[in-house]
Amino acid sequence: MAISENRKSSVCASGTCQWTDGNEVVLLNLRAEAERVRLSYTVRVGDGGREDVVDTISIVYLRCRFGGSRAYFICPGPGGGTNCGRRITKLHLSDRYFLCRRCNQLAYGSQYEQEWERALRRANKLKQRLGVNVGVDEPFPDKPSQKYLKFQHQPMCVN
Repeated sequence: MAISENRKSSVCASGTCQWTDGNEVVLLNLRAEAERVRLSYTVRVGDGGREDVVDTISIVYLRCRFGGSRAYFICPGPGGGTNCGRRITKLHLSDRYFLCRRCNQLAYGSQYEQEWERALRRANKLKQRLGVNVGVDEPFPDKPSQKYLKFQHQPMCVN
């Protein structure tokens, strides 16, 4: 659940979200209030039963440098024995509660890549930007002649 989905309104919109979990439809009821969001949903527990969860997540608004404000969720999860309290823009459902990435112990896919896999992904990304077929066996395009080199827009450094 991302707070940026309702960026144009000053608070999150109330309503219902739904998605499928296997063969069943899961419903999430959301009620927005001034400084918090109330969530009610049903989760599957270990023995195959269902459990109703009602959770309240705080929202804080921070002023932006050039005017306006930005909304953040406050993570309600346990962070080292106490409440995490991190300001976050996305919450992730894990087991029963919506928490931040750190509390859910989620990692990005690139964190599991080997060094050569990261280099290959970056090279393929550069090839896509240059309009060349992606792959190991596909060569990079030839360098343009000096005549056109000064007019060509070179890409910024690629990470």
